[in-house]
Amino acid sequence: MKIGWATTIRRGQGRSNITILHGCKGQKFTKEELKNIRDKINHKTANFLGSE
Repeated sequence: MKIGWATTIRRGQGRSNITILHGCKGQKFTKEELKNIRDKINHKTANFLGSE
């Protein structure tokens, strides 16, 4: 499942925010999915897949 381009991860106030461009409309993520996405990107611009 291709989600899109993740361009930015910001850490602030105990949260990690992820900005996704070209994603599916209304795309929603669980905390576990967001954690996996963060791990894949590792603070770099990356084209990633949701479930591998």
